[in-house]
Amino acid sequence: MYKYNVLKENLHVDWHFQKPIFSFLQIAPRFFAMLHERFGQMLSLKPGELHVNNGASSLGEARLTYRMYGGNSTVTLHADHLNFSVPGANPGELGLVRSILGELHDGFKREFPEIETGRVDVASYSHCDLGNVETVTEFLARFTIPRTPASSATPAVQIKPAVKFTATSEAGDWEATVTAEPSIQTSSAIFVAINLNVLKLPSDLPFIEKAAVIQGITARCFAMIDLELDNAAQAGQ
Repeated sequence: MYKYNVLKENLHVDWHFQKPIFSFLQIAPRFFAMLHERFGQMLSLKPGELHVNNGASSLGEARLTYRMYGGNSTVTLHADHLNFSVPGANPGELGLVRSILGELHDGFKREFPEIETGRVDVASYSHCDLGNVETVTEFLARFTIPRTPASSATPAVQIKPAVKFTATSEAGDWEATVTAEPSIQTSSAIFVAINLNVLKLPSDLPFIEKAAVIQGITARCFAMIDLELDNAAQAGQ
């Protein structure tokens, strides 16, 4: 197993609804009130960070958005799903990200019990440090493809190995596409993208149980390419 530490992570979570919210514009006050109750003190939420897409010409374009601290991290309610996006989170911020996700999940369920959720999509894009350039080279070399006449012809070409695969559970309740390639952020790291679709996750499960399921699948995807989080090192950051 190769131990890794997360240098930076982009996270996008979509909770899909069983059916669209047809009275979408009427729920804006409830949605914003829920956000203020959950994040008013926690994130110092300000009215100027709450946005309504007044220019929507169709239900599919309608959205309500909360820009955390006025930046690029957002909570967005669409007619058919709820999105949570955090670009470029540092290791020290991941605990706060999980807390925000939990508050959002529990607050939404409490305020909108009439909305049933279904599929959950989680996209995580992580720069994972392996310690040094040599370890990165060794890790990726296992995925080198055999030389062919085309790749051996002149002028010479340089082939940088990477890996991409899709894993599906035997029960058909989740599917994940995993990609690992050299990181452009630092030469001692690899970039790992995991696009996970959890198809059968009971909507009445508490957040902590849903998070455990998703984290377990994600860890398994890393393990499929012999990657394991260095918990001791990550905990000290």
